[in-house]
Amino acid sequence: MELSVKNALATSEEIRKKLCLFRNEIALINGENIAVSPLPSVHFFTATKCASEYIYMHIMVPLAKVIGLTPVRIASLEDMVGINNEYSNVQSEYKSLSMFENMNRSVSFPWARNGYFFGPYREYFDSEVWEHDKIILLLRDVRDVMTSHYFSMKYSHHVPQVQNKARERILHLREKAHTQSIDEYVLNLIPKYKYIYGNYATNFLGKPNVCFVTYEELVSNAKSWLVKIVSHLELPLLDSDIDTIINATDFSIPEENAHAHKRQVLPGDHIRKLKPETIATINEEFGHILRLFNYPVPA
Repeated sequence: MELSVKNALATSEEIRKKLCLFRNEIALINGENIAVSPLPSVHFFTATKCASEYIYMHIMVPLAKVIGLTPVRIASLEDMVGINNEYSNVQSEYKSLSMFENMNRSVSFPWARNGYFFGPYREYFDSEVWEHDKIILLLRDVRDVMTSHYFSMKYSHHVPQVQNKARERILHLREKAHTQSIDEYVLNLIPKYKYIYGNYATNFLGKPNVCFVTYEELVSNAKSWLVKIVSHLELPLLDSDIDTIINATDFSIPEENAHAHKRQVLPGDHIRKLKPETIATINEEFGHILRLFNYPVPA
């Protein structure tokens, strides 16, 4: 089957233009402090298919800018271009490190404790700073996450135009989505998401410096969702700032479109898309973790 993938690779000029979007990230990886605010740094953790990119660009970045924090998204640099890209200005000794090694280095600089808004991180990684830095943890019902993963990889997920690991991974997943049923595909994702959600539950749940919020809360009442974050982390945001940020977001979708990146937003999509026996298997595998995050699981 022919896959619906844009295969043209970016030219060196296009790559350089993309790299211009990541001056903050490259400077930080190289050990340069570019923060302008003395406020404590904030870290945004989530998982793939939790609307993380939309939420980051339309809520988290405006929030960071209002309070003066410098946004840094090293994972996006890695996915879109590659830290070790020959055209980047990342110093040679850091190009050979993994994305997680570079992220850990960046957040561990003593001066990185202030002035930055880091993320989105889409899985947990170890760092000593998690014991005290301000953290936002955004998750979505993992059953809907895995359902969304199938449609995204099959139809809409952006394929990087540079030859890197992210491109190879997405092309591989797109091929799997085209050759497997949705139920087969979702069941194969169980180990990946048990690892991600399990790590979050073990390392973040119940910590006073961590504000846990859900995708479902956001869709239901975006303003109260943002107020919860601002209040918990004691961020200096005015009510008028919150209104401005929320009024600029739009989660409405007239009708579901499998080929759109924002396909549908209603919680419970797994019930509409997966076989009952598939849902039963997921509930059995994730029952304990789902309950820890306050998601309902049949007895």
